[in-house]
Amino acid sequence: MTRKSGLAMFTCIFFVIFPYANGNIKLSEISNLIMQFERIMDNYFRGEPRQKAIDFFNRQVDEYNAWLKSRKSELDTWRSRLKKEANQLNSTKKQIDDLDQKLKTKPDQSDKRAVKAYNALVAKHNNLAITYDKNTLEYEKNKSRYNSAIDKLNKEISVREGTLSLQKKNSQVRIEAYNRFFKEKKDEAFFRDLNRLYANLTRQNRQYFSRQLVGFIQKLRALRIELGEWAIRKESNRENGLLIVRAELSVNEICFFVLDTGASLVSISSEMADVLGLSEKLGDEIEASVAGGMRVKGRSVVIPLIKVASQPAKNIQAMILPSSTPGIDGLLGRSLLKRFILDIDDERQPKVILRPRIKLNITSKQNLAKFKFRFLTIVHSIGVNM
Repeated sequence: MTRKSGLAMFTCIFFVIFPYANGNIKLSEISNLIMQFERIMDNYFRGEPRQKAIDFFNRQVDEYNAWLKSRKSELDTWRSRLKKEANQLNSTKKQIDDLDQKLKTKPDQSDKRAVKAYNALVAKHNNLAITYDKNTLEYEKNKSRYNSAIDKLNKEISVREGTLSLQKKNSQVRIEAYNRFFKEKKDEAFFRDLNRLYANLTRQNRQYFSRQLVGFIQKLRALRIELGEWAIRKESNRENGLLIVRAELSVNEICFFVLDTGASLVSISSEMADVLGLSEKLGDEIEASVAGGMRVKGRSVVIPLIKVASQPAKNIQAMILPSSTPGIDGLLGRSLLKRFILDIDDERQPKVILRPRIKLNITSKQNLAKFKFRFLTIVHSIGVNM
């Protein structure tokens, strides 16, 4: 069986949007939801599931081919031994036939030497005949065992190839389900539900602190970070992929943003605004631009603190926009970027470097004169003629 690019079997989760309201949720329901989230992560986001499926099936094919090669090698050795035994039998048979021809000529009974020689030929003939019969019996037994081994191998080949064929068929069905998961945007529904549950539990925990809720929140936060890192890897592997940066909002809330110099404002989802406790502080609906010049509308909000590339920025004007791409919480627009000098290091993986813009406080002619003097001194020191 030749090796073909195949797909391994894995458990397929048929995604269902979880129906929960904004009110309190039972702890048992939360636990079940998180378990379902974990299964979805295993099957669609962790460890390149599609490639793992292909690699798994290819390993099965490799193991089958190695087993088949080994069994055929054993049978080839056996067949060579049988061929050697058959050649020996043919050689013995030829000797017997030659002796039969010689024994047809009877010796003169009065010639004792001739009679003795004839009797020796008869004895040799008889010994060869005994050996031939014995070896023929052993050869037939070996040949029968060899043919039985061939039949057994053919049956096992049929079973193993049937198993591989079934594995491939089942895997193809499951990979189609995997592809549909993304094609039908179930990944986006999954991300929204995860964020809604995260926001819901965070809000509940602000009202009624609970160690159990904190544990659930930490698990959901870990899943969100894992999805953000998945989005970074995915875009890094694409040609001209989006540049996704990790940011810290307010008090240690990790988010992931698409760096968009075409967006006039930072944007976050309503769920993340809820997590940050900003839902009650939303302003009026505003309009802003994003990449490509498209105009979008959303409620305004001020994010107290955003830290990107170790650089903090306070009171950032932002807007609420729905976020659908798994792992991405919004856009990092000019309302933050204008406060910094932006560099992007593309040597290995894209890396964002932010440097604060220097603000010159020149409030008087005296200060202006000092600034000019310092500037001219610096220029002179590096050898530039003014």
